[in-house]
Order: sequence, then structure tokens, then C-alpha cells
Amino acid sequence: IRIQKSTGGDNWEDVIFLDAQGNGNFTGKVVSSQFEGGSIDIGDGVFTVDSAGNVVSRSMTIIGGILIITRNDNKARVVIDGISGFKIQKGDGSGKNWTDMVYIDTEGNANFTGIITGGVIRTSAEGARIEISNNQLKHYNNSERLQGLCTNTIANQFGDVEVYDGGELIFRVYVDTSSGAWLRQENGKPLFIGRSGHNTYCYGNWTGVIQNLTREQASEKEDWLNNQIVVVDKELKMWNGTELVPIGANYTEGLTFSTGTQLISLGKHYTVSHAPHATAYNDVNYELTNGIKASTNYRDSEYVGWEHVDVLDIDFDFEILMSIKEVIVSGLSSTSVGIYIPQ
Repeated sequence: IRIQKSTGGDNWEDVIFLDAQGNGNFTGKVVSSQFEGGSIDIGDGVFTVDSAGNVVSRSMTIIGGILIITRNDNKARVVIDGISGFKIQKGDGSGKNWTDMVYIDTEGNANFTGIITGGVIRTSAEGARIEISNNQLKHYNNSERLQGLCTNTIANQFGDVEVYDGGELIFRVYVDTSSGAWLRQENGKPLFIGRSGHNTYCYGNWTGVIQNLTREQASEKEDWLNNQIVVVDKELKMWNGTELVPIGANYTEGLTFSTGTQLISLGKHYTVSHAPHATAYNDVNYELTNGIKASTNYRDSEYVGWEHVDVLDIDFDFEILMSIKEVIVSGLSSTSVGIYIPQ
């Protein structure tokens, strides 16, 4: 069966041709509401659809619309939309309710609600960047050298935290699985703690921070640091640049770690002969030696107060023998509300 067209002469051209084998050839448009069975082959394999619905395309451009690929059980689908981007969604099986699990919009923003496993994550392809790979976190500078905070969980490091400067390791938090963590300088670099003009506090028991020496060991020591504090035969002393001097008795600046004066009572524990007021002025975590000065407001919780106590004894524990040069006690006088300064 053939349907032909002519320009008006004897020259006829097949427009539709159906042969005895059932093959159909169409040179124009095929307009239909439904195709059943068979397969589609356009361009000799360029675009094919087999009888099972599998589609193969060597190249495809979709302008407008949405491409949705849904799993048979309606519990997962992929949505590609030229306006809103790419989505992997989870469904409840009804085919109506869908939740974004992975979402990448047209601005390049990616959202993940699950776990990202494997691969390399970089904030930049090169230069200054953060890189996560092989269970490691690395910071690089513009010269492609490690810079700043990095982690090291390989080579039996068990989760060390490292600090680099221009590719050189300068500091490490060393994790020892049997005895805790160590703060360690690396490659001969110094370690500074604190900042000028700011207070630095240490709590708990510190071992090895202040050397405990005999007189013989102190006399043989040569690597003194200015203002270094040591304990010599149970007496607290400081190296003033030329010799060891007792702290408090003969050293006018008191207990000094760098410059200025430091209270030797700071952070120390104590006991009192009478318990303070249980509600208004209770003592929480040794407020008298926590280094925080109360305001002039009598409701300030930093105050510790007693009621109907004539004599009060406070015993401080300095842990080691030391000389005391001066004792300073601050208090509040607000007679209008019945608060009087100690006599």
C-alpha cells in the first residue's frame, strides 16, 4: 500500500508505504494518541525504544518540562528539572508524597540529608582550600602547602590534631591511647599560651609545669627562662634573669608569669568555719578565689555572705610552701539593705 504525492506531472513520490511484511515508512508526521507493542528506532540506532520500554539515546536535549524516573514500588525516584535542578526523592509508596534526599539546584548548591561515603571533598580545585579525604581534614594555602589546622588518623596516629605553617608541622595534639593526650611542639617551634593583657587560668592538678628541684639541681640548671618559676626544696622561687629569688618575700612584683602581678590565691580551694547564707549569698565553686570581681549591685551572685556570724575563719590551701607579701579582702557595704563590710 502506498500513498504518493506529485508536483503535477508524472513524477510520484512515496509519502506512506506499507509493504507485505508489515513494515511502514512515513515521510511526514505521525500523529497518534497511543502506540501498542513493537519498538522504535530513529536514525538507525540514534534513538531506540524496545518492546520492554528501555530507551537508548546517543544524544538528548530536553527543552522545558521535567524528567521523572520512578521506582516500581513508588518509594524512590529521580527528578530532573531545568528550573529547580536535580533531585533524588524518597516516597511513602503511595506515589503522592515525596521527600528530597539529595537536591542540587541550578546555582550549584547541594543538599544531602543522608551520609556521604568515600571520595574527596574540596572547597576549591586548587590553591587555598579545605580538603576532606581518606578520613583526613586538610587546610592548604595558595602555595599548595598545608596551613593551619589538620587531622591525622593514619600511620597509627589515632586521631592526632596537627597545626602547620607553610607546610611545616609546628604543633600537635598527640593522642596516646593508653595515657591520654599530649600538647607537643614540633620541629623546634615554641608554644605560647595566653595573651598579653588577658588572664589565663588553669584548673585541676598540673604535673611537670613547675619544676620541683633540689638545691643541687637548681645550681646545675643552665637553661633558665626569665621569670621562670620553680620549687626548690619546697620553696617557691623565680629566676629574675641572674638568680633565683623567693616569691613574695624579696620579689617586689609578686607571683609573675610574664609581666605584671598575679594573685597566688587565684583558683585555690579553701574551707570556712561557718557556712554562708544558703540562698542569697551561697558559695558556688570557690567564688572568693575565682578571679571575678562582683559589681556594686548587692544582688550580684558573685558575692559570698554570712548572717549573724561574729568570727569567721577561712583556711586557704596553697598546696606548696610559699611566702605571702600582702592579703587583700574586698567586700560590700550597703547599710540600707542590712549589708555591712567585715571588720
